[in-house]
Amino acid sequence: LDFYFYIILASNFLFLIGYNNNKEIFKNTLKYLSLRHKYLIFYFFIFLLISLLPASDPDSLDYHLGVPIQIIRDQIYKPDFYWIQSRVAGLGEFINLIGLSIGTKNFGSIIQFSSILVLIKIYFYLKIKLNSKFNFYLLIFSCPLIFTFLIIQKIQLLPNIGIILSILLLLENLKLDNKRLIYVSLFILFMTATFKYSFFINVFSVLFAFIILNILDKKIINYVVPTIVIFSITLFPLLLKNYFFLVIH
Repeated sequence: LDFYFYIILASNFLFLIGYNNNKEIFKNTLKYLSLRHKYLIFYFFIFLLISLLPASDPDSLDYHLGVPIQIIRDQIYKPDFYWIQSRVAGLGEFINLIGLSIGTKNFGSIIQFSSILVLIKIYFYLKIKLNSKFNFYLLIFSCPLIFTFLIIQKIQLLPNIGIILSILLLLENLKLDNKRLIYVSLFILFMTATFKYSFFINVFSVLFAFIILNILDKKIINYVVPTIVIFSITLFPLLLKNYFFLVIH
């Protein structure tokens, strides 16, 4: 049985115990929830079920799960010159490796499901900051791509949300005062590109825009060396592995 089956089974068991012991609390909570919040809970439950479905798309069956299976089988990561996709494996495949190691093929989609909470928090922050009445929840739950990202084991939703978060953090620190927050945002930004090479364009576009916005600020010079260091510990090892085809024991 899948690892997450036990998690859900245990969660349902604990829920039933809690419900039996606190029926009035549960009933009062549901009574005071608005219809919108009830719909949000319903959609979250649907998303959770979708993330537990078995992967059936070609990419997931080929290398998103195939590379981790090969690593577990051979106890070594060794790119195959006749298997092109295995030579461009990124962080997403190693996250799936963790899932397969503990007995689940849905670890990647569960991670992506969890990242929706971060996206909601980002939009909630913007809604308060901009004093907007726009329904960000509707924007999230009506996006058909989210369903696709939750079904497949190609981890793309998480890095996309990471880019949104890094942009928000950088925009909040255009005066370059909070070094720690800028370092965190740069780290998140570079880490997103380790999932898929197509994110390189997004990452360096955001970085270029941030430099242009602060080109006249002398303090930006202080971030050159830290940016190179962050790049060296995040993206450079992946480039080294995939372009020089090193065998990693």
